[in-house]
Amino acid sequence: MPNMDALIQLLQTVHYGNSLVVKVRDFKEPRDEAVIVVHFPQVAKPDVLFTRSLKTGFWSIEPLKLPRAYLPLSDAEAELGVNKDDSENNTAYTAVDGLATRIQQCAVWIEAYPICPANGYNSADARGTGLVIDPQRGLILCSSRLAKNPTSNISITFGDTRVSATLAYIHPLYPFAFVKYDPAMVDYAIPALELSSTGTRLDVGDSVSIVTDTEAGLICSTAAVSERCLLSTYACKWCLEQRFFNIEQFSLSPSPAPAGSNIGLVSSNGTIQGLWMCLPTCLHCNTVYKNVGIDASLIWPSLKQLQTSENIPTALRVLDVEFNHQSLVKARALGVSDSYIQRLKKLPLAAQSILNVNRILRVRSPETPSLEVGDIVLQVNNCHVKSIDEVASFDCKEVELLIVRKGQEMTVTIPTAPLCDPNIRKLVCWAGVYLQEPFHTVLHQSVRLASNVYMFMYDAGTPAMAESYHDNMFIVEMGEHAISTLDDVVKVAKLLKDPKQAEFNAEVAANKEFKSGTIPGRDVKIRAVLINGDEIVKSIRTNDHYYPAWQLTRGPRIDDSWVYKEI
Repeated sequence: MPNMDALIQLLQTVHYGNSLVVKVRDFKEPRDEAVIVVHFPQVAKPDVLFTRSLKTGFWSIEPLKLPRAYLPLSDAEAELGVNKDDSENNTAYTAVDGLATRIQQCAVWIEAYPICPANGYNSADARGTGLVIDPQRGLILCSSRLAKNPTSNISITFGDTRVSATLAYIHPLYPFAFVKYDPAMVDYAIPALELSSTGTRLDVGDSVSIVTDTEAGLICSTAAVSERCLLSTYACKWCLEQRFFNIEQFSLSPSPAPAGSNIGLVSSNGTIQGLWMCLPTCLHCNTVYKNVGIDASLIWPSLKQLQTSENIPTALRVLDVEFNHQSLVKARALGVSDSYIQRLKKLPLAAQSILNVNRILRVRSPETPSLEVGDIVLQVNNCHVKSIDEVASFDCKEVELLIVRKGQEMTVTIPTAPLCDPNIRKLVCWAGVYLQEPFHTVLHQSVRLASNVYMFMYDAGTPAMAESYHDNMFIVEMGEHAISTLDDVVKVAKLLKDPKQAEFNAEVAANKEFKSGTIPGRDVKIRAVLINGDEIVKSIRTNDHYYPAWQLTRGPRIDDSWVYKEI
C-alpha cells in the first residue's frame, strides 16, 4: 500500500458484511510480517476521514462513505479464507465419527463484533459454536457467553459460507441465547435437530451422549447424570458479570473436558436434552469457570415464542429472591407439617423439593408485601411446588403463595417484579459517556434506583475522562434539566449541542486561524447518584467537534438491526 490515498480508495470498494485480507509489517521489526483478516460489520459507527490543518493544528472531519450493500464473497476470496476468521477453531465440518456426524451440519461457528460497550461489557469480540435448531426460520441456539454485548454484529459460518445474522434474543434468567439468520443465504439443506419438549428432563443416573467442541473438532462421548442441584454463580461487588440463580443444573460423570462453547447435550437418537455450558463466576476476583448442564425444558418456551412471533419476547416477572433447596428433615424442624412431608415422600425423588428463601435480591418498600429470608414456599396459586422452575419466573403481576414463616403456615399474595431485560433497544453516547438503562447486576448492587439512565463506561481521551468521572452512576440531572429516561438524555443533548459545529468544521478545512478554546462545546453541570447511594455533582466541557453525541436504537422485532444516528 503506497500511501493513505491508495488505502482510502481500496476501503471505498469494500462492502459491509464482507472481509478483507490485510498483510501487515511490524514497525519495530520490518522483517516480521503477518496476514490478518479485517471484518466490516453490517452496522457500525460512521467511518470518517480526519485531515489535520498544518496551520492551526485542528482536525477537520468528513465522512468516508463505504458501500453498505452486502455482497457474497467470490470463489477467490473464499479460497483465501476471508470468510473464516480463526479457521482452525471452525468446527462446523470437522470430520468426526459416531453421533457427532449426525449433528455436524447443524453446528455453526458464531462471531460477535460489538458496535460499542453495553450491559457493562466492552467491545471485545466473542466467538464460539452454536446449533441450528430451526433451519426453516434460521434460529440458532448458543450460550449467552456469545451474547454478553447485545449491540453485537453477528456473522455465522456454515462450512465455507459466511452470512450475517442478528442477535434475536438473550434469555434474562437462563444462560442461553438465540441468533437468527436468513435461510435464503444458505444454499444447501440443514437437517433439523429436535429439542426435547416441555416437561422432560434428565434425572440422576440417566445415560447421555455429549458432543463437545474441542481443538480436535467435534467429539462425541458418553456420560451419566451424577447430580442435580441449584446453580448459583458468585459475583463480587466490583464485578458486572451476570449472576445466575434459581436454575436447577445437572452434573455429569465423567465430566466432559471444559471448553469455552460446548455445543450441546444430546441423546442417542439425536434429540437435544440440554446444554452443557461453561459459565464464569466472577470477572474481578480470579475468574473461575464452572461447567454446568441445563435442561432443554428451560429452552423450549423461548423457542416456541420465537417460532410463533416476530417480536422479541416480553420481559419475565420474578419474586426478586434467591431460593435454596432444603432437606425434608430440616423443613420439618422449621415448621412444615408432617402431612405435607408425607405427601412429598410419595412423589418421585426429583419432585421431593422444599424451597426456602436464601437471599433478597432487591429490597422493596415496607408497604409492599414481600418474602423474607427463611420463608419456605409450599404452594404457588394452590399448586404444590415440585421444582424451582415453578417459582423462578411468572407471566402475572402477583401470585398467591402458601408459605411457612417462623414456624407458621400462612397464605400471602406477593407482587411480581419485571426481570431486568438484557435485550436493550437503545443506547446513548454523550461526551464520550455510554448511557443505557440499568442492567441486571446494577439493580442487584445498587442501594436505590435513582433514574433509568445509567453511566457504566466512557472512552479514553473523552471529556468525561478529562474530568475523572466515576463510571458507575445514575444520571439524574444534565445542565439543570431533570433526567429519568434515555429519551430525556436525547432531548437535553439536542438542546446542549453547539449550533456552530458545522461552521467550525468547514473553517478548519479552510485553514482558518482560531483563538484558543474555540472548539464547539458547552460547560454542563451533571448531578448523579452512585450505586452506593451517594450523590455527586460534576461539571463537564463537551466537545461537539471530536465527540458528537449519538444513539443506537433497535426495533421490537427479532430481525431488526441496530441503527446508528447522530443526535
